[in-house]
Amino acid sequence: MTNKDVWFYSRNLKPVGPHTEAEIRLKIHRGEIARYDLVIQESEGKWRAAGEWRNFEESLFPALQKVQSEDEVPVDSEWVLLVGNMQEGPYSSAQILSMVRQNRVQASQLIWKSGLSGWCQIGERPEFRELISSERL
Repeated sequence: MTNKDVWFYSRNLKPVGPHTEAEIRLKIHRGEIARYDLVIQESEGKWRAAGEWRNFEESLFPALQKVQSEDEVPVDSEWVLLVGNMQEGPYSSAQILSMVRQNRVQASQLIWKSGLSGWCQIGERPEFRELISSERL
């Protein structure tokens, strides 16, 4: 691998790697690296949020993936919540938002639904991000 092909990501403030760009892309797609997690390309020498790198398009991140066409009717109970090592649900969007409002779950907890390539934080999904942000102001 050349320096341009060597990538690391940060986990618990420690660099993890080396990885190829393809391996980093796969980890992003699976939800193992979120868009705000720090990533560095060895030749660049500067840590940046994964979502800031032009190498990784927005649609790669589960938090930003579109899961249905506008013609489809959304399923009411579709979200699975990760609590510790256990999956709970399915929950509707309204139920998830209610649990966040009641502080039963945090916006940083992981959720998933069919159509996403991996887990993402509740507060990163467009369905919840704006409502959570506006309520906390």
